[in-house]
Amino acid sequence: MHQSSNLTWWMRLPGRRRAVVIYGPTSSGKTALSLDICQAASERGLRPVVLNADSRQVYAGMDIGTSKIKPSQMRGFEHRLLDVAEPSSKLSLEAYAQLARDELASLAASGDALPVLVGGTGVYIQSVLEGWDLTGTGTLRRSLERDFPRSEIDGAYRLLARLAPEVARRVHPNNYEAVLNALVRRMAGHAGTKVAAPFAFAVYGIDPGKAETDRRIEMTLDAQIRDGLLEEIAELDQRYRLVEQVRRPGRRRNVASQTHGYREFVRTAAILVPQAWRIPGRPPISGENHAVSPAMTAPESELPLAQEQTRRVTRTVSNRHAKGDRRSPKPFGWYSGEPGEPGRRRFPQPRSGTGRGRFKPRAPGK
Repeated sequence: MHQSSNLTWWMRLPGRRRAVVIYGPTSSGKTALSLDICQAASERGLRPVVLNADSRQVYAGMDIGTSKIKPSQMRGFEHRLLDVAEPSSKLSLEAYAQLARDELASLAASGDALPVLVGGTGVYIQSVLEGWDLTGTGTLRRSLERDFPRSEIDGAYRLLARLAPEVARRVHPNNYEAVLNALVRRMAGHAGTKVAAPFAFAVYGIDPGKAETDRRIEMTLDAQIRDGLLEEIAELDQRYRLVEQVRRPGRRRNVASQTHGYREFVRTAAILVPQAWRIPGRPPISGENHAVSPAMTAPESELPLAQEQTRRVTRTVSNRHAKGDRRSPKPFGWYSGEPGEPGRRRFPQPRSGTGRGRFKPRAPGK
């Protein structure tokens, strides 16, 4: 177990209730760290509750491809904000922010609860930390999506640059969701509207470094394939007709078919003659063998191509996050290494009530 005395000391300070935030790129080790924190807090009489802040783990049925924690891995700790939506319809930022506020209000009513917000979706975490009031912005968001579909993200970014140049400089021009979220906040006038949170947050970033993260991404995808990722995609295709949506431009897309780790396999299947995915040592994935959609199939020779596309996209997204999203909260602790390694993680003592922006990153082992 890593050293956590300073963190739990901070949790027990009188005054405003405490909560923990953990964020970082894909495959960085957020889940393992969150469970270690939960264990340390539980041993000191607190009741930790993990709140998901991953924009894809909120969807039911998208489990393997999002590395969603399994019930058997939760160590008995409660996890919330998982599987709260169907991938047939996108969960809006407005809806997530409201769900998170409701959960925090519920936990604030319990004297021993410790919220642990965990995820890699910076805008989700920022909406909670800064208390964004996004009530009523859903209509504006849908209007912007009609005016600026994904193929016209350049136009949306140019509009954002005109309306809020400083905000635009903090948003990647190819991040469609981030650009539209920023436009919604700017146009709706909610940028300065805040809803006070019942907790003070200790914010921690986790980053094992580019080489280690890339290695973990490779291992994660291989494990996902072994655990049944292709079967999961095929089941989603049977339920939501993912391949058919890709083959018919202009149709409303399912969230799964737009999510890296799913999208690459769906697109490959959409452009190829229906055959069967084949994994060495396992039977073909087809409607006959798995009672799933025959459309979600592709030749064995195309499987490595889809896998490599997934690795490349995942590495790109992860490295972009790791370089530092300036919209994300500045942490007062940075962590690297594997869970449980002594001396690899430390919880510095906060110097302010918010626990934000007071510490420089520490090198592993220091």
